[in-house]
Amino acid sequence: MGDMKAEDRTAAGQFPNTRWSIVRRATGEESSPETKRALEDICGGYWLPIYAFIRRTGIRPAEAEELTQEFLMRMIQGEYLSSADRDRGKLRSFLLACVKHFLSSHRRDAGRLKRGGGQQPVSIDQAIAEHGYAAEPADDLTPDAVFERRWAKSLMSQVMESLAIQMEREGKKDLYDALLPFTHLDAKPSSIADAAAKLGMNEAAVKMAISRLRQRLRDRLREAVAETLGPDDDLEEEMLHLRSLLAGA
Repeated sequence: MGDMKAEDRTAAGQFPNTRWSIVRRATGEESSPETKRALEDICGGYWLPIYAFIRRTGIRPAEAEELTQEFLMRMIQGEYLSSADRDRGKLRSFLLACVKHFLSSHRRDAGRLKRGGGQQPVSIDQAIAEHGYAAEPADDLTPDAVFERRWAKSLMSQVMESLAIQMEREGKKDLYDALLPFTHLDAKPSSIADAAAKLGMNEAAVKMAISRLRQRLRDRLREAVAETLGPDDDLEEEMLHLRSLLAGA
């Protein structure tokens, strides 16, 4: 973490959607508008894993959307947060436990959903939700496993979006857009010449820029993952787990 450049430690680069500190502040007696917005950010960042988990339990799309919105509304209103404690471990484990408790209560109460009053804390695009869910293999993956895979994808998307914002502020958005494909395992080196021509750079400079972009993504991903862990969790172990989830996806 010590190698992270100061220029990357901007407000946009601090991964507000993944901070345990946000959840911890929200458990206080006085919830500020800033804390509420931060909780909404968490919900916006992780509704896809929550939706995917609910769907994999056998619930149909329309009801899964309704349940996802209800769960997120309860989170924003402070329910479940009294049990939030970073010392207990990972943020994703905490959220998953909350979703399980919510579904158990929902079934026990014969499906009554009224607390949210029809409010929608996040905008759920049903097409995006179902496309993401359909991308998961139709095999024996448990709801927990589906949640973890979607969590990994959501976290990576947040990291990439954060870096895109930062590079746009640096006047390097075109560079980011052109080189992002080379950060994936299926990138084809033969297309470097096309990228170089498009950017007005020589191929050696493009290769160096790709290396730097990959490093910035790795650094940001490590920071984002670290901010979701408890004090006793191993960062390297979690990074390996995340990579395996992304590779499997």
